[in-house]
Amino acid sequence: MFKVREYHDFEVEESLSTSSVMDEDGLIEVSPFVVEDALDLYVRHLPLEQDENDIYPWSDRAWQGRWLWRSSGLSQQEAFFWLMAMTHPLRHEDTQVESRAVEALRALDFEQVEDEHLATMLRERLRQWFEQEALLRREVRWFSYAYFSRLLKELLPVDEVLGLLWEVIPLSELRHFFVHLGWSEDDDVNERVALLVRQYVELIPVERSEEDAYTAVRLLERFHVEAVACTLCERVYTMEERSGFLVRDCVHLLKERTHFAQWFERFEDYHLAQEMIPTLLLRGGFEVVPRLMEQVVAHDDGFVSVVFKDLLRIHSWRAVRGFVKLSERKQFSRASRDWIVSNTEHGVHGLLPLWLDASDEDFEAASSLLDEICARGHSSVLARHAEAMGDDVLAKVKRRWLDYYAAE
Repeated sequence: MFKVREYHDFEVEESLSTSSVMDEDGLIEVSPFVVEDALDLYVRHLPLEQDENDIYPWSDRAWQGRWLWRSSGLSQQEAFFWLMAMTHPLRHEDTQVESRAVEALRALDFEQVEDEHLATMLRERLRQWFEQEALLRREVRWFSYAYFSRLLKELLPVDEVLGLLWEVIPLSELRHFFVHLGWSEDDDVNERVALLVRQYVELIPVERSEEDAYTAVRLLERFHVEAVACTLCERVYTMEERSGFLVRDCVHLLKERTHFAQWFERFEDYHLAQEMIPTLLLRGGFEVVPRLMEQVVAHDDGFVSVVFKDLLRIHSWRAVRGFVKLSERKQFSRASRDWIVSNTEHGVHGLLPLWLDASDEDFEAASSLLDEICARGHSSVLARHAEAMGDDVLAKVKRRWLDYYAAE
């Protein structure tokens, strides 16, 4: 089955990671933006000469190091400069020896940052850049331009950034561009963003491919709307072909415990990673335990041996059937039986229904474990649980165990 791979070539040089400083009150101050310094950095990392065989000759990473992952301290002027530099038509021809874009960048009108038509101008700028890329290059590596959104969010409200990206970037590549975005501090903007998220997820043809489905997933990871995430799970559930990784990422969008547990239970092809058990319990509570134990039991001994310590930390009757099945595997038999017996209340609560159904595949194992529980002096626990289940159950348990241990 086709699986979506995503590559992010973002590494930050520590020395260039910030140009902001703290003031005496501990607040971030934006260092003054000096155009000549930025131009020097731009030229310094251009190629020495043009190479027609090199599709992407620039050292983007060195440019990005100044601002890509800086959470604050990036001025609008600096963001505007680098967006103009990264999308300048002459960038394809510039070298360290001859850089024709420098004069145009030096003459930038930074008052455009305040222009009410800035969004329209930037939309056309990016559209022209990518059209030029498609003409000049054998391919457009869309993911390598995801940093554009880091600059755009300093220049436009988040809802306008989303609208711009939606119009300019192909749907199958859009997922890469959400990485630098997030909710605004402005409630009005957030209301508009939530409406856009709902609208966009409805428009994305999730059922068509995993790339499209992941566009919706990545959008909701950055802008969570619970109702929309539930709807996305419904749509992914109807897909004829889907990977367990997509299922897992959809389920993990859900923040309400009941929703998380419901969809974890429904999806049979959830990809269970060895390190995920604590997260699953935290997100879904004990409701996820039966399905979790089923998934663990379905894996080989190598997988189980890695997660077994996490299983032993679960104290719930919902885990009993899983431990019963693990007790039938040599490597985990003794430890599984000890867990059931030492967690006596949970063990009896989970074993009794298995023993009462003689057709259950775990009937014999349950009977053996209840024998061991009584032999270790816990017959009173068994009596109490049997009584709670009704007179008929109590009578059966008395005939099978209680009369014998009472006589002793």
